[in-house]
Amino acid sequence: MVEEKLKILLLEDSKIQAMFILKLLEEAGNNNFETTHVITLAASLKAIKDHDFDIILLDLNVPDSESLNTLHTVRPVASDSVIIILSADDNEELALEAVKSGAQDYLVKGKFDANLLKRSIYYGIERAESVRKIYFYAYHDILTELPNRALFMDRLNNFCRDCDRYGNKIALHMIDVDNFKFINDTYGHKYGDELLKVVAARLLQVARKTDTVARLGGDEFVIIQTHLSNAMQASVVAERIVESLSAPYVLFDKMVHSESSVGIAYYPDDTADIGELMQRADVALYSAKTGGKKRFQFYSKEAGDEIARYHYIDDQLRKNINEDEFFLLYQPQYDIQTREMIGMEALVRWNNKESGLIFPDEFIPVAEKTGLILELGTQIFKLVCDDIYSWKAQGLEPVKVAVNVSAIQLNDPTLPQKFEKIMKSYGIDVSQIDLEITETEILDYKNDECFATLTKLHEMGFSLALDDFGVGYASLNYLHKIPCSKIKIDRSFVMEIDENNDAREIIRAIILLSKALGKKLVAEGVETESHLKFLKELDCDFAQGYLLSKPVSVEDISKMLKEQKKEHVLFVAHTGH
Repeated sequence: MVEEKLKILLLEDSKIQAMFILKLLEEAGNNNFETTHVITLAASLKAIKDHDFDIILLDLNVPDSESLNTLHTVRPVASDSVIIILSADDNEELALEAVKSGAQDYLVKGKFDANLLKRSIYYGIERAESVRKIYFYAYHDILTELPNRALFMDRLNNFCRDCDRYGNKIALHMIDVDNFKFINDTYGHKYGDELLKVVAARLLQVARKTDTVARLGGDEFVIIQTHLSNAMQASVVAERIVESLSAPYVLFDKMVHSESSVGIAYYPDDTADIGELMQRADVALYSAKTGGKKRFQFYSKEAGDEIARYHYIDDQLRKNINEDEFFLLYQPQYDIQTREMIGMEALVRWNNKESGLIFPDEFIPVAEKTGLILELGTQIFKLVCDDIYSWKAQGLEPVKVAVNVSAIQLNDPTLPQKFEKIMKSYGIDVSQIDLEITETEILDYKNDECFATLTKLHEMGFSLALDDFGVGYASLNYLHKIPCSKIKIDRSFVMEIDENNDAREIIRAIILLSKALGKKLVAEGVETESHLKFLKELDCDFAQGYLLSKPVSVEDISKMLKEQKKEHVLFVAHTGH
């Protein structure tokens, strides 16, 4: 293989000095140097414009320039070249200033030979390469080699200025790898890092050469799409991003699946402020993720209001989670055949001192996303145990209480010990409590930790119920592995009984499947007599819904338990049993 020659530009106005240096270069280069000689600064600038030079040997004092002005003129137009000063002035201060101004070395004419010139050239190349690497990694992500946040912000500022000047538009695509944490935690950082590198490579393929792809940190990437005339152009790229990042990944010896969400803010239509542009792209990303993942979303005012509400709930949760603001309602569950209350579901509510009643569909997702669900879930369990203890103290035999447990709680291996300690403090038996987890949640968190905690709770004697069954598309094999004794039919199917034959057939199939697996059935959302009649005909076990009882306070449920106890006593006295 023939080694490519180093291209050298020599700026020297003295013919004698030039001949001497050219001779030294010939001797030092051993035919590896290709040298161009010019005698004026103007000629050197033209040569640099026409050719790429590896090395520039620069005489500071030439007919049309002198001293450091020569270097200051050449350096900006030859940013990738190694510059070595050749000066007749043996001046240490000048030499130091030259190096500070971008020269790699400073040689005094008449005091160097071919060997010293050669060393200076190759030392300059090594030093320039080191500087380039330092500069590169100051502005690029080490793992993916994409521009980092600093370079991204610099380019975003420049692109926005161009938009203001020429009337262009840009789209800011904020991209999040939806289940990166799961892959990283399950398989290790080696696989997580490899996933990020593949994501970066795919984004580079999707983006145009004029666009900027950057990694802001963690699993957050961004694309600046430039020179747009309408939002449709941004949606085309966003679709490609989602499609590309949803394809399977081969990471070393494993094939894994990951999806991505994209939030898009449009400059200057959404905002002409760069800080707000970033925030609004984040808002759009959050909206995309909460809307179902594997999708893209443009910024909208509604999405902005949603994220503002999210942050408000988060702030209030952090401030008040240890206050006595959370309370329970209970919705009774009934035996469909006898209409006897056989259980109840505990439903948490939040009476916030600042904004009043907040429902769980608002604060539970925030608590889960922030990890506060671990603390809140423990509080709810304590409230349930406190009420069961109160009922026992009143001489009531409480029916089973179902407590909702987040899949995030199940990823806490200490959860069984926490529950056991709380029950012991109240003297409550495990048989008095059911634990409910939704099918969709457990499908999202189907990992070893989750299943280990479920198994431990089952071994402790807890009855486990799979909530909202039918909407998560669990496989039969997967359902068989979950140690649950009850299945709750999702209310969306029950509500459609009167109008939708498909819903009736789905319910029929769920009941047959559950009976075959030996699991009890609870139908949610029973609101009409026709709902109840249909479920009764199919031999569904239990039901809850507004037809039978709405969620009621602990005081009201206590009255209902007392009334049921009285009716039971009268029944026994009347029948003699």
